[in-house]
Amino acid sequence: MARIADVHDRHPLEMGILAGLFMGACLGLLFAPRRGSETRKRAREGVNQMVSSTSRGYRRAKGTIGHWADSGHEAYVATRDRVVKGTQGTTRYVRDVADAVTMKGHRQSDAALRRVSPTPSSGSMAQPRKAI
Repeated sequence: MARIADVHDRHPLEMGILAGLFMGACLGLLFAPRRGSETRKRAREGVNQMVSSTSRGYRRAKGTIGHWADSGHEAYVATRDRVVKGTQGTTRYVRDVADAVTMKGHRQSDAALRRVSPTPSSGSMAQPRKAI
């Protein structure tokens, strides 16, 4: 019963193709101009030829897909390496800029403090002004 339910759940096009193939094979054998043994021999040769052709096609497709996979992996590795190098270069650049800004800030604050702080030779002990 489960098999009948499975057949009914299939797509109508599938069922039509399967029924057509079966009917065609039956009619071909019924009206074949050759003897049964000769027809079976030709059918066997046809199946063997189809199997070998399918096998060759499978091996060719497998090789092509393997080649594509290798090419894709090589492209991935090359891109990854470029991104890593770019990231490292950007990190160095940002670090250098941050260091330069920090050093410039230190120089400016030192200069401002020198302008504001009293000189020891003047002798006055006035309070230093805050740098803004």
